[in-house]
Parts: sequence; C-alpha cells; structure tokens
Amino acid sequence: MRRDDDDLIGDVPANDIGETLSFRTADVHMIGGGVSIPWLMKAFRMGRATVEKKLVGCVPVGQGKHNTPLYDLPEAASYLVKPRVELNRMLKDLKPEDLPERLREGYWNSKLKQQRFEERAGNLWRTERVLATFSETLQEIRTKLMIVPDRVDREVGLTPEQVAALASVIDEVQDDIH
Repeated sequence: MRRDDDDLIGDVPANDIGETLSFRTADVHMIGGGVSIPWLMKAFRMGRATVEKKLVGCVPVGQGKHNTPLYDLPEAASYLVKPRVELNRMLKDLKPEDLPERLREGYWNSKLKQQRFEERAGNLWRTERVLATFSETLQEIRTKLMIVPDRVDREVGLTPEQVAALASVIDEVQDDIH
C-alpha cells in the first residue's frame, strides 16, 4: 500500500503505520498478481520466520523478482491469521464435504450410530414401516368415507338425489386420495 505522498518522501516509515493509507491502481494490480513474503511481513506485522512457517502448505501463485515466490493474498491471509470465529459455531456450520478425508469416515459412522439409536427409540422409522402405516391410515379414511352418505341419510333424512350427490362427492375425494 502507498500513501498519496509516497512519490515525494519514499516508503512509509515504520512509526507511521497508524496513518491512513490509500490504494493506487498499481497497488491493486500488484496485489492481484500475488504478494511477496516481505509484503506479507509488513502487512501482517510478522517476522520472516513466522510468515514462512505459517505459509507452509500455501502454494505460490507465481514468481516475483529474483524468483521469489508470490502468494495469493486472500489464501495467504487464511494461513497467517487466526480466524475470529467461535469454534462451536464454526463446527456447527461445517459440512461433511468440508472435513478432511480421514474425519469423514468417523462422521458418517457416528451418523449411522445415531440413526440406529433413534430407530430403537422409535423416533426414526424405516421407509417400509412409514408406507405401511400410511396405507393403513388411508384405508381407514376410505372405509369411514364410504359410510358417510348412509349415516347422513339416517340422521338427517336426505332425498335419493342428495344421497347420490353426496356419494359422488365422496367418490371423487377417494379418487383424489388414491
């Protein structure tokens, strides 16, 4: 980053770090092409040994002057900065596909154990049992619907046309359900 008066007085002195800095177009393009270890040292206020140690595993995106490695700034930052996130919240939001390969098997094994426990407790049903119960429920509804016209006729006294109309409506409902 550069200050607006960099061209007059040179680099930013170390004691002026708190001053407001601005980006120039050239700075943004330079950052987009990758940043060097010295740049990261200044930006993150770390020593060379610390930056190099933390960047182990971060693949450079290119080469700078004198064949020095250049790193993608957002990716390098993820290696250099400890996330300010509550660990429990981060773990809660973590998806199985985000886990390292060796942890995925443990995740799915624990899910299977949880499902077995829920099934034994009666909170989780197999598909066949759900379908059988649903089928029995629909059969009971169908049986009760079939006797509605006769029951209404006995209690209220309908004309044959009204009984036929009611039976027709109930038949349509049964067809829609089926």
